[in-house]
Amino acid sequence: MKFEQGNLPDALYAKIVKDEGENPYQETDLRSFRTTQLIGPPLPVTLKEEYGDEITLPATSRTSMFFGTVLHKMCEGEETDLKKYELPLSRVFTVDDVDYQLNGTVDELELDGNEVILTDNKTCLLRNLGYPKPEYDLQLNIYKHLASRQLDQHSVYKLRIRYFIKDWTSGSLQKELDKYPDDFAVWLEGNKVAKKSCKTMEEAALFIPTLSAKLQARASIVPRDRSAKRAEIAKSIPDSPIHIVDVPVMTPEDIEAFIKGRIKFHVENPYKTCEVSERWSNDVRCRHFCDVVSVCPYADQQGYNNVI
Repeated sequence: MKFEQGNLPDALYAKIVKDEGENPYQETDLRSFRTTQLIGPPLPVTLKEEYGDEITLPATSRTSMFFGTVLHKMCEGEETDLKKYELPLSRVFTVDDVDYQLNGTVDELELDGNEVILTDNKTCLLRNLGYPKPEYDLQLNIYKHLASRQLDQHSVYKLRIRYFIKDWTSGSLQKELDKYPDDFAVWLEGNKVAKKSCKTMEEAALFIPTLSAKLQARASIVPRDRSAKRAEIAKSIPDSPIHIVDVPVMTPEDIEAFIKGRIKFHVENPYKTCEVSERWSNDVRCRHFCDVVSVCPYADQQGYNNVI
């Protein structure tokens, strides 16, 4: 792929181009996948292989990656024989008598006795912290499987994600708690949500006459004790911008089956159109975060080609 410099400084543009061209993995004649590619849909992988030299992206589409790079450097200490950072991993898998190489880079690998701790660094917004992200769990389990052949003597694995919450502040907790005060709600019979939230009974009583006669007949005032909701929120908001979450460890048999199944799926369905997930509804990822949108037939059909 090529990059347009736009208004980026020369040094930043040169760094983006250099990073994009680097390949930390062993060169091979085998068809290879990166872990994130394998977990994702086949179509972007296929289009990048076919049209990579023809795709031109604004270099500004890569500037957000520097935030992640800074986060990694913040979390990294001194590398030793027992702790490695940005460790490239590769392993060959045979599917239908054909060999494929799977690559991945684990952010942090630590050996502690017979335990292996693998950590992946991620950034997120506070509102997305509790959102299920099965692709992150799969990514770490694949890294574990890639590393396991070199670490057979270590039988216990611990997988974790270290989140850096981009919008966290010291007042984040109070800001969320303030959204759920004890109050008086004006409810309309048959509605799932309150018509209005009022601080006092008097305020609620004054609001009801402003409604139409038909709505007034359905209105009632309900006092709401939201202490349970506030307690739930207090448990979910971390007390610092760095938050570590443990990831369930899959069995070697299950992750091996997943990897081989995904390789087979990619090989047999190279032009499989991406599926819109609940998290990325309305094709947000397709319209704004996909490198191959300019050459994608689905994006062309939807009119997204000129957007990134």
